[in-house]
Amino acid sequence: MLSRVRVLCVRLGASAGRHLSSQSSGLTADQLAEYQKNGFLAVRGVIDRGQINALKKEAERIVQEADVNEASIFTTKNQEKSTDAYFLTSGDKVRCFFEEKARLNGVTDKLLSINKIGHALHLYNKVFRDFCFSEPLRAIVRSLPYQDPRLCQTMYIFKQPRIGGEVSMHQDNAFLHTSPPSVMGLWFALEDATIANGCLRAIP
Repeated sequence: MLSRVRVLCVRLGASAGRHLSSQSSGLTADQLAEYQKNGFLAVRGVIDRGQINALKKEAERIVQEADVNEASIFTTKNQEKSTDAYFLTSGDKVRCFFEEKARLNGVTDKLLSINKIGHALHLYNKVFRDFCFSEPLRAIVRSLPYQDPRLCQTMYIFKQPRIGGEVSMHQDNAFLHTSPPSVMGLWFALEDATIANGCLRAIP
């Protein structure tokens, strides 16, 4: 049986956005060394079950209240042709984007046809704002070599069974530009993510 995976993606950089600050210890020296060596790091136990349930419940509420006539389709293929104004003007808003194959396959349930919610949950939704600026996350970010870290984008991603769109290998710096390049993503699996159901993959 195929399962759906839900993911919260938080992107940070030294560009405009909301400040993060903390006096907590954050990552250990060994974790920092691993991150510097490989370019990615898995940190376990950052989110507790209560936070996960709260984020999932709030995401479902946002999707159920979304106007499907206003929302648009999101796909990573042929982005030059498929990206519309609804997407391009979503940087400072909370908007829903649906799967390209949902209508083609007759999927009408919004929770089974949603692709993602983006891109300013950290600014305009209290549940996500409280999580994004919680002490454990700020501690992790402040332990990295950032002089002035800003939270500039948040996405809640649904990996739908059977109709979920492919996301090819990419670097976030290709979409969020800072000078010098400084974008880093925090990726939270809110459900078990495995090779079988489409986990995140990284190349050291």
